[in-house]
Amino acid sequence: MPALNDKALLAWVRHASDHATWMASVCTGASIYAAVGILAGRRATTHWAFRDVLASMGVNIYPGRVVFDEPFVSGAGVSACGCRKPVPPG
Repeated sequence: MPALNDKALLAWVRHASDHATWMASVCTGASIYAAVGILAGRRATTHWAFRDVLASMGVNIYPGRVVFDEPFVSGAGVSACGCRKPVPPG
């Protein structure tokens, strides 16, 4: 993913995470958060074919469609996000 090597984008995400109330990702977008270390040790989900990659970046993968680990919300995919009840925090 080219975005994982975009230093300006990663710096902006890191800065935004310091001030955000919530941060959300869908599909493989969680990898951008993982690349800057803000998902390390947290629960998140991603597209099923990308779970191993995200886990290798220090993320605790949860196979749900939507996962809350405040202040982060991650969705497994665009169509997956609206189909089921989200997994509550904790």
